[in-house]
Amino acid sequence: MNQEIVITERKDEYQVVNVNDLKKRSYLVTEIKKEVMKENIHYGLIPGCGKKPTLFKNGAELLCMSFGLSPESSIQINELGEGHREYIVTTTLRNQNGFVVASSAGSCCTKESKYRYRGNELIPTGKPVPRNYWVEKNNSILGAGCVAKKDENGNWMIFKKGDNKKENEDIADVYNTVLKMAVKRSLVASVLLATGGSCEFTQDIEDYTENDNVQINEPQYNDNEMKTNKKPVDRKQGFLDSMKKLAAIDNESFVNLLGAAGYERAEDVPKESYGMVYKQMKEAMDKIKDNF
Repeated sequence: MNQEIVITERKDEYQVVNVNDLKKRSYLVTEIKKEVMKENIHYGLIPGCGKKPTLFKNGAELLCMSFGLSPESSIQINELGEGHREYIVTTTLRNQNGFVVASSAGSCCTKESKYRYRGNELIPTGKPVPRNYWVEKNNSILGAGCVAKKDENGNWMIFKKGDNKKENEDIADVYNTVLKMAVKRSLVASVLLATGGSCEFTQDIEDYTENDNVQINEPQYNDNEMKTNKKPVDRKQGFLDSMKKLAAIDNESFVNLLGAAGYERAEDVPKESYGMVYKQMKEAMDKIKDNF
């Protein structure tokens, strides 16, 4: 399909932001994240995508309201044959005076594997990832066609790839989903550009983590935990003692955070998740402690 790209020069009023205003704008993003946004609703850490949180669509919309930005979208549809199509969405953000602040494009296509195929979804096996997998980095430890991935409770589990991969015969059923994904990618990119939000968030990539080739971040363990020949003495008791110290900071917050991680009591945390759970809890409790 032939396309012509026309580049036009805009002559909107150009304003230089002074340093003080720039500092205020950057500080505002940080404060909104801290005081208004909620993790896993407006943003979240995505396996395989580094330590900087990913901005979700809900978070992008909240930043638009906070900065007084109005989004406008234009949609281009490219027919690719055999029922497949690509959506290219360009989102333009205007301030309260009507001037363009930022514009960015995002695309999504029905030929992306999660839309094009069926029968290759990841299936939970219910088995935790063994410790020696992280040491040896040998996929055969997980089993043929298996990968390591966090479940909905944040636990590292073994998932098996579906082996009945076939073309999606009802490709039109995903048109609306693909369009919404293109809109989301475009919106988040524009908001990060307009607000300078990249200081706190990364690009909207949570939708890509469903792909088969995603590289999953491994959990962090200390040196003693990584030695396969020397197991820590009474490791469970050491974990529980450490959790008690965190609970002493603010027991109510501790209980809420532990519940959010999927556990009613510290005793319910499986051994293979000690390192990950403690690290997450400690970081959260340290922030609470700093606010006292």
